[in-house]
Amino acid sequence: MTLPTGQISMSQIAAELGISATGLNLNHGWVRALAGRPSGGISFSDLRGQSGRIDGSYPTQVAGGGKYISINAPFFGATVSRLLFAGPAGQTSYALEVSTGCRWNGNVSVRNNTTGGSIVLPWNGSGWSLATGDGSLIRTSTTDSFSIVPA
Repeated sequence: MTLPTGQISMSQIAAELGISATGLNLNHGWVRALAGRPSGGISFSDLRGQSGRIDGSYPTQVAGGGKYISINAPFFGATVSRLLFAGPAGQTSYALEVSTGCRWNGNVSVRNNTTGGSIVLPWNGSGWSLATGDGSLIRTSTTDSFSIVPA
């Protein structure tokens, strides 16, 4: 999703971030990251056209001993390119790749809406990754629906 470029409301901001509007305000850390304003004044105009969640259906691709989905969607001022899973048994890992300039450097939740599976990935300094997993979040030879939000 992306927030509208015109008038917006706190409920739209909450929906964009996947959180409750109850008690949400412009000083919330996720809202500040979305607006690109870590400190100082912030207004609704700072949030217009910003993307703080990814929702979509993506086909699985297989390459180089791993599997991945190409995403190429805006997220906190950057572009998330793909979610991948790779590695031999016992040494597996998930990675969510993002371009430079991403304003969110906290955890993200990746949910496969088709299967109900989800994983929380911590920020590693240049993207999000977790050096363990069974690979079930990304199924081979399917197109599944995914959601990615701050966690």
